[in-house]
Parts: sequence; structure tokens; C-alpha cells
Amino acid sequence: TVADTWAWLRDGSPQVDPPGWDRHGIAPDKEAAILAEAGALG
Repeated sequence: TVADTWAWLRDGSPQVDPPGWDRHGIAPDKEAAILAEAGALG
């Protein structure tokens, strides 16, 4: 989920795949777009 990814980003572990992509089938580029949109919203 996006929340999982935020937690992972805050954790500072870029060498580890973000959680959720394999479980939920969210492509990294799609997740990045979601995060960018969320970031733009605040």
C-alpha cells in the first residue's frame, strides 16, 4: 500500500524492495506516480 511505501521510505532502506509491490502487483513506476501525486498534495 502507499502507507507501507511511505513507512519504507522513512525507514531509509532503498536497498530493500518496498513492501506491497509483490503482494499487490503494483508496478514501481505506478507506485512512484502515486507517491508523487500524494507528495504534491502535501
